[in-house]
Amino acid sequence: MVDPLWLLALAYQPATSVEHRQVEVVVLSLMTETVSVSRGIAAPAEEVWALVTDLTAMGRWSPENRGGTWMDGATGPAVGARFRGRNGRGKRVWPTVVTVSECDQPRRFAFELRIGRLGGADWIYDIEPVDQGCLV
Repeated sequence: MVDPLWLLALAYQPATSVEHRQVEVVVLSLMTETVSVSRGIAAPAEEVWALVTDLTAMGRWSPENRGGTWMDGATGPAVGARFRGRNGRGKRVWPTVVTVSECDQPRRFAFELRIGRLGGADWIYDIEPVDQGCLV
């Protein structure tokens, strides 16, 4: 399988050939996939909320994110707040900007990543309290 990040990096190059335009189409089709994962966590929803919404610390557990900063005077999660992330994999490094689209403490947190003509991704965290902690 082709590494989607390699395709993304290639698609950012100027479209000077048919091959580059075809790569953009492939990346767009990859980014329309929906992936959903649920995990039970033995911690209160409020604690999980604090971790999930602390985008500045996401680099501690993400294989790609290396941290970042809130933008435009924002100091934390709120609808409309923007965050500039620093990402990398191997020698490839790239910035991202996400916008918080939903912020319903401690139940739901969502942000949107848009990558020009490539589309982007919506990250949504639903946090449901259960007997032994919460379901994310």
